[in-house]
Amino acid sequence: MASGGGFRSSGRAEALQDRRQEEAKALQVHRLPFAFLLILLMFPGPGARADLSSPVLQWQAQFPWPIHWLVTSEGGVTLVGSDHGSTLQAHDALRGTRLWRRSLRAGLWSAPALRGNRLFLSPHDQSLLSLRVETGEFLWRLGPRFPEGSPRLPGVSPPLNRAAPVLLTEELATISLDGQVSVLSSSGTILRQADLQPGRFHPDGFWATPVALDGIMYIGTTRGNLWRVPLQALDRATRIVLEAPPERGLGQASLEVRAPLLATSNRILVATMDGTLRGFEPRPVRLVPSWTTTLGPPGVYQMSSQGRALAGPVLAPEGTRVYLALRDRVVALGPEDGHVIWERPLDEKAETPPACWRDTLLVGLQTSRLLVLDRSSGEPLSAWELPGPPTAGPEVWGDQVTLGFADGTIRCYDLSASARASSNPAAIRIPR
Repeated sequence: MASGGGFRSSGRAEALQDRRQEEAKALQVHRLPFAFLLILLMFPGPGARADLSSPVLQWQAQFPWPIHWLVTSEGGVTLVGSDHGSTLQAHDALRGTRLWRRSLRAGLWSAPALRGNRLFLSPHDQSLLSLRVETGEFLWRLGPRFPEGSPRLPGVSPPLNRAAPVLLTEELATISLDGQVSVLSSSGTILRQADLQPGRFHPDGFWATPVALDGIMYIGTTRGNLWRVPLQALDRATRIVLEAPPERGLGQASLEVRAPLLATSNRILVATMDGTLRGFEPRPVRLVPSWTTTLGPPGVYQMSSQGRALAGPVLAPEGTRVYLALRDRVVALGPEDGHVIWERPLDEKAETPPACWRDTLLVGLQTSRLLVLDRSSGEPLSAWELPGPPTAGPEVWGDQVTLGFADGTIRCYDLSASARASSNPAAIRIPR
């Protein structure tokens, strides 16, 4: 019996050992796809997207007024302003630390033009000034009544600046609300001036920020005029009178140009407040209409609830298409011929122009969300909750986006998946 029991014990031991070997082999087989999956998660392929589900709040700061605009310099300084107050404020774009604050005596309707460590700004009191971006040091100031312009009717106050200065190769140019064109050196010396509305009566309004291309400045007005102004010969300015597309339902408002103009390599794009986008071909001595594309339903005035002009075209980084945010849709078009590449209707109203981040498009919504669209197809990818409807931005700098709100809050979000893996701000990849 003893020998028989030993035989059975030996057999059971061998069977148990065999079964363990089989289980080990099976476990190794199951581990292979898990390890492969882990590798894929750790090293995503070139076409993989970052996680768009929940951006991380990188920093938050406060401004004393409802925020009308914000812009970030190449060196990483975020500037914030408003037409509700005279404060210009600067923050470190990476950490949110306030660098400086200046009172400029008048509201700031448009963001400054930036060149290196200098900013050029036209406050609401009809002046022009330059400051150092990093320190806020005043470099020079013209005004508070610049340009003086022609005598006005009795009892009529001087015009207020709305458009931002335009940077030229070595100079800068400005257009006042009543049509005074000025070309200046970077040190503030007035080189040339001209009045597009001479006399004491100024019926047209020059709200939109112009563009310059090949020595010519192009300026849109609230009465549907498009001016072509040679910067070396201001007295040779000419204009085109825009025609309202039929049945747009807004009358004269259909022709208003309030959003900034856009210059591509060979087109000047002009958006009017009825949702129409026009392309013009610059010629040596004239501007030739190229195409007109009407977008959105008729009778919709393209202004945000905070009084911000929408429909201004935004050029893609690769330059092959432009994007527009209308009140009820986001559109991608070809700049050469104006054909619609894709159109994404919105259930919620847009509050901001679009901004490009990697292969996505960011648009602020009135329902306190930031919509994320695929730039190639317009497909919605995500919608991030915000503390309120954004009134400024989205301002993209590297892999972060900054937004301003009506309560004066500035919020900067980290969009980078690699940065979200670390709490160290140095992990964020920011171009310098």
